[in-house]
Amino acid sequence: MSFKRRDVLKLGGAAAAAGLGFPAIVRSQPKEIVILGLWDQTGAFADVGPLNDRGMRMALEERGMQVLGRPIKYVTRDGATQAGTSTRRAEEAIDGEGARFMIGPWSSGVALAVSEVAKRKKVVHLFSGGTEDISGSRCHRYSFQWAASPYTAAKTVVDNFMKANPKAKRWHLLVADYAFGWSVEKYIKEVGKAHGLEFVGADRHPLGEREFSNYVQKAAANKPDVVAMVNFGGDAVAGAREVFNFGLTPKVPLIMSWSSGVEELIQLAPEIRENLWVGTNFYYTA
Repeated sequence: MSFKRRDVLKLGGAAAAAGLGFPAIVRSQPKEIVILGLWDQTGAFADVGPLNDRGMRMALEERGMQVLGRPIKYVTRDGATQAGTSTRRAEEAIDGEGARFMIGPWSSGVALAVSEVAKRKKVVHLFSGGTEDISGSRCHRYSFQWAASPYTAAKTVVDNFMKANPKAKRWHLLVADYAFGWSVEKYIKEVGKAHGLEFVGADRHPLGEREFSNYVQKAAANKPDVVAMVNFGGDAVAGAREVFNFGLTPKVPLIMSWSSGVEELIQLAPEIRENLWVGTNFYYTA
């Protein structure tokens, strides 16, 4: 099957409009173009997965579920916020249903594992999370990334917070122990040097943690001016509740360093949201 250059460009533009980046042309293509959405319906990021899926469906529907006159078949799998589950289900969709494009999952650590499947199977993979490794040390020709970089996330939040709170120098960090958490923690500390910040503590917790009492007790003992959470999704919600229940907030500012936005905030009571600082990507109501 041969393609003219303008046809290749049309396919690339259509896929990009659907949130898929630049596709590779598969030499022996099936009648349908099969796209896999690997979204977390269970696990630590289960609150975000259905929204990712809805957005993907809307993008494809805007294209009429077709490109270059060929129908798009969209299939989904629950990655469960686990590397083993996500890679296995990705391979099942590739081998069993002929998927040649993948988008997701939300977790940076899991996406790194899925990226290796894309490389081995020569399938195009788009990821919208924040780890710098996918487009950095572990970059390859099959994976593409759209997101604010960890450095951008850290610098934006720290600079804006310190502009409004120049005396808040003592910081305690609660960090999700996976790729994105490590990256943002590194850059918060790096950017913090310019503001003269003192990091009085930094505790790492497992992805999917729901019991934060021990971490918050340690934070309180350090008498911080700020508690900054370098986590996401359900972890951030559980952490914010525990910091409030312990009595640290709203007297002590709480930073949710990088958030998906409303999906998390609506789970928090109004009193918990008081003195809460949130970093996020561009939001459609801004």
